[in-house]
Amino acid sequence: MKTLLVLGGSGFIGQAILKEFYSGKLKKFGIGKIILVSRNIHKLKKKFIKKNIIYKSLDLSKTKKIPNANIIIHAAENSIKKKN
Repeated sequence: MKTLLVLGGSGFIGQAILKEFYSGKLKKFGIGKIILVSRNIHKLKKKFIKKNIIYKSLDLSKTKKIPNANIIIHAAENSIKKKN
């Protein structure tokens, strides 16, 4: 089974993916595990509980290491603000 990594998993896209995973619709794509990476992961831990979901609290702007996965969805917003 494949592992899906969702960067920015606590937002709209991450939550939509979790709902599809819970419904079993992602199994037809061979996805058996999800890794959610976000700065605000605590709110999802309470809402979505399943043994095949791994939650990682991580600020992508401060690290270059991301977990290994077969499929990656980048749904994180840009945390670096431009000066005008």
